[in-house]
Amino acid sequence: MSAQQNSKAPERYHIAVVGAGRMGQVRLASMLLNPRVRIAGIVDADHDRATEAATRFSTQPFDDLTQALSQDNLDAVWIATSTPSHRSIIEAANCSVARLIGVEKPVGTNPTDIQACYTAVKASGKHLLCSFQRRFDRHFQAAADAVRNGSIGTPLSVHAIFRDHPLPSREFLKTGGDPFHDLAVHDIDYVCSVIPGDIVEVVAYANSSNPELAAMGVFDNATCVALFDTGVRLTMDLSRGSCYGYDQRVEFFGTKGVAAVENVQEQSAVIGDVDGFRRSITVGQFHQRFAAAFSEEIEEMIRILDGEARPAVSVEAACKTTIVAEAMRLSAIERQQIRICYDSSEIGRAKYQRSYPSSLAYPREVTSEDW
Repeated sequence: MSAQQNSKAPERYHIAVVGAGRMGQVRLASMLLNPRVRIAGIVDADHDRATEAATRFSTQPFDDLTQALSQDNLDAVWIATSTPSHRSIIEAANCSVARLIGVEKPVGTNPTDIQACYTAVKASGKHLLCSFQRRFDRHFQAAADAVRNGSIGTPLSVHAIFRDHPLPSREFLKTGGDPFHDLAVHDIDYVCSVIPGDIVEVVAYANSSNPELAAMGVFDNATCVALFDTGVRLTMDLSRGSCYGYDQRVEFFGTKGVAAVENVQEQSAVIGDVDGFRRSITVGQFHQRFAAAFSEEIEEMIRILDGEARPAVSVEAACKTTIVAEAMRLSAIERQQIRICYDSSEIGRAKYQRSYPSSLAYPREVTSEDW
């Protein structure tokens, strides 16, 4: 028998997915195509939705989390539910035999929850993987590498554009569509993973394009400016509705050049005639634009389970991203600049300082004065 015939096939890891909604099905699709993954069930409180997803992805449905986590061959759990539910599910998964817990961003609704989740998982000798897909996208990472290796010289400024498509349902925007904690966090995490130092000042302006959303104090468009302690400036343009497709761009400007990520088109043909040049619209939705990144995140899970890698997003990075996003939210509500003062003695603690009292603040509740 040859050495090749005698070699052991790579281990297939059993991964259960919690949440059969949009993101859960995106994760299931990536797992189904990976030969190293065996889907160990889909969990959803909605029995019909769990059953439908299980049929589609050739696995078993669960409407009881405890039952799904009691499987004795479970290697990992992926959590694709709403953010407020993350902590309790992470704590439950941490009591299972699974060695790795993956979760959609952000890990928790506030830095206290985020730190508690990381601390508990680490104490159990397991890993917690937070999904910020720009860290696994080859386009965004090529730009990041150019900045890190000095190709653009000393970074001076960064500009990021996040315009969503299609416009989410009004019900989603009312309950979970915060442009700061749902959209901005992607670029905050990405840029902070590239630019050294901390964001220490922010100012944000936001508005509601729909009267019903405006009456509820729900923003769907925002512009933010953030200042790093090194002097680098980050500007962000956020919108929930882009009629021309999913718009995801970023540009790093430095003393020796620029590194930028452009949009991905539905197809690359360019047609030119006497009326000029025409190209296709950008890809329609996030799961199309970041399909390869989502697949790479599954590969990262496998590398971690193989003992060849560690999760890219640390507890410090996860907490600081949420702290900055909350500062932007407060700035937009209060219409004033906010300075972030991090507590160097404790991860996830920060105070927000206002530059001056504002008489222009929106008439809505303000929370998280001291995180």
